[in-house]
Amino acid sequence: MVGCTTEVSPGFFEVTAPTHNAIGLPYSPTIQWTAAERADTYVIELLTVVGESWVAGYRKELPASMLEYTIPEADLPSFRAAAPIYQLTVAAVNSAGETPTLPVLFHAGDYPVFSGGQTYFAWKYLTCAAGENDSGVSGSAIVIETTNNCSAPQSFYFERTSIDLSAYASGHIAFRIENTNAGQNINFRIQDANAVTSMTKPLTDYGYDPAKANMVQPISIPISDLSSGLALGEMERVFYVEISCPTTNCYSSFSNVEWTLR
Repeated sequence: MVGCTTEVSPGFFEVTAPTHNAIGLPYSPTIQWTAAERADTYVIELLTVVGESWVAGYRKELPASMLEYTIPEADLPSFRAAAPIYQLTVAAVNSAGETPTLPVLFHAGDYPVFSGGQTYFAWKYLTCAAGENDSGVSGSAIVIETTNNCSAPQSFYFERTSIDLSAYASGHIAFRIENTNAGQNINFRIQDANAVTSMTKPLTDYGYDPAKANMVQPISIPISDLSSGLALGEMERVFYVEISCPTTNCYSSFSNVEWTLR
């Protein structure tokens, strides 16, 4: 009687980089994993969130000799913009089947605070004229309504409990702003989870022109201008503006808010 051999699926293995819940990976993230017994090939798959569902966005098959792969930046730009969080699995494959790793969540590239009308942060609007003025999403922008009936500037911020943004120390906080009224003075700051606040900077230092109404103005603030004394590894209020309105009613729209690596 001639014996026969039944092929078995690849053995257990795991992703070693990036670590689970890593933030601020380079634009070309490097994936590393341990060797799986009996693997003929490995398949990298990335998913991103669209609405409430995980959707496939990147797939790469590699030979069994490779235990590391750097995803080219050119493969990620449009995919990266969809959401700040990605789900990674690597599957070891042979003719008998495949064995996937446990999923790893991570973020690569610029970190969106508010993009496309969506945010993964809470927001809060502070005004002395509660009930008269408001804030809310309109299309791809967050719109802040202010008034001159307050004795102090009105404030708005995005916050999240203790998020590690230390990878962005050499980057910028970038966003777009559009005002309905000329003469709106706007200051900017950030705050860490220990309630330490950065210096307050007028947006005019970064190209903002209060005289321009109904025009989109791009703003880019070097994080190094704000980070002295702050714990970037434990940030909370990642975007904080104070707005002074010169009339009884003003609207300020903010969009494409993000922390950038560069």
